Amino acid sequence: MAAEINGVTVPFMVKVTNPDPLPQEPFLNADGEEITLADFEGQVVVLNFWATWCAPCVKEMPDLDALAEATADDPITVIALNEDRKPLEVAPAWLREQGLDHLEVFADQRQGLARAFQIRGMPTTVLIGPEGEKLAYREGIAEWADPDFIAALRKLAERAPADG
Repeated sequence: MAAEINGVTVPFMVKVTNPDPLPQEPFLNADGEEITLADFEGQVVVLNFWATWCAPCVKEMPDLDALAEATADDPITVIALNEDRKPLEVAPAWLREQGLDHLEVFADQRQGLARAFQIRGMPTTVLIGPEGEKLAYREGIAEWADPDFIAALRKLAERAPADG
């Protein structure tokens, strides 16, 4: 499975045709501050909905951590959006215990963003382009640290229109 997006083959993803406008439901950063996806405009965003009680989510978290590390210097952001009941209490400790130190903590405190995206199950990953458009999605786990996936993200980030 791969999506063809702007001439770039993106492994693991299903292309979105005629996407709805990107939801702007707020979610929380590690400091408990409300942010929205608009705060990441100009970045390619890999938005992953996950929870500590979700076995497939737990399985793919090391790959998401490796993806975040590999793309740290690129205009690419990995948002691992925790859906646990008390995400700002649960997620930071869980990530530390697992040795996953390249992922920032983000919390969907009331599952508002998951509902806005109509997430049917976890993990679900949404690929968002630098102009804030939903490009593709994946329901289920994937090998996010795969070199071909990382290369595709970098190509999409290169195609971002220059400011001005």
